[in-house]
Amino acid sequence: MDIKLSHTKKGSICSIHDYDSIEDFLKSLGISRNLIKNSLSRPKRLKPVRKKEALSLANEILNPYLVNCCYHGKEIEVIADDELFLVVNKPVGIHCHPLDYSQNDTVLNFIRSRYHFDSLYLLKEHEKGLLNRLDQVTSGVLIYCKRSIIHKELRENFAHFAKKKYYLAVVRGDFNREGKVVSYLGATGPKKSLVVEDTKNGRPVEAFFKKEVYDHKNNLSLVSVQLKTGARHQIRFQLSNLGFPILGDELYGAESSDRVYLHAFQYALEYKEVEYHYEAVPDGLFEDLLNLNC
Repeated sequence: MDIKLSHTKKGSICSIHDYDSIEDFLKSLGISRNLIKNSLSRPKRLKPVRKKEALSLANEILNPYLVNCCYHGKEIEVIADDELFLVVNKPVGIHCHPLDYSQNDTVLNFIRSRYHFDSLYLLKEHEKGLLNRLDQVTSGVLIYCKRSIIHKELRENFAHFAKKKYYLAVVRGDFNREGKVVSYLGATGPKKSLVVEDTKNGRPVEAFFKKEVYDHKNNLSLVSVQLKTGARHQIRFQLSNLGFPILGDELYGAESSDRVYLHAFQYALEYKEVEYHYEAVPDGLFEDLLNLNC
């Protein structure tokens, strides 16, 4: 089998055997039936494949888990580049990873354009070596594990290895709901995009909230959040549920702003008795509020 790829929408592939159909050929390469069905019409899928016949197929089919190396966004700050981890300060407004080969300008595209870690190629999942994930609207510490074997070990018990997960959020008003918060999270809406309280069947999550500074002039509070567990939209939901939605987070009832003011500030890991500490210094409004506390 010979595959030729480009950064255009299609690549060519040639089989060294005959197959009853393109679908059978692609399944022999480990490509899922769902991806094949969603990408090709039935007549195309059922077309026979002849030995040494060149086929032109979308790169999304030929490379369902490969990240392309096209990145045209702004430079991403690398916080640390050590033996095991590459850590970046993820900018607000970009995704952590692509969902198929055609997508670019995500953090993983940035990493792929500059590095060649084995986890970029060996892990058959969209997140590759990412140990934590941040929403598109969230900035801050994002940790990438370079080695696929170690990534598997860490991801399977991340709560054990992650010793500290601190976030910063800006909310409107004088925050007065400090302390431990336990919620039970479910999801609703199109594609389960909205997190809600589900005390019967929801996933239990826990966090500690503390007001760091209150800006009387602008009626804004800077809140630190220590995550004990981590779940999608956890902080966004919990602060909204406390009556203090994150500034700019219209999905959870806040007023509009130039961004959603949530930032992954500090992470600490311990692996093989070695401690790793990472911090992403925020800018803009976060920095202004932090300076009030000096």
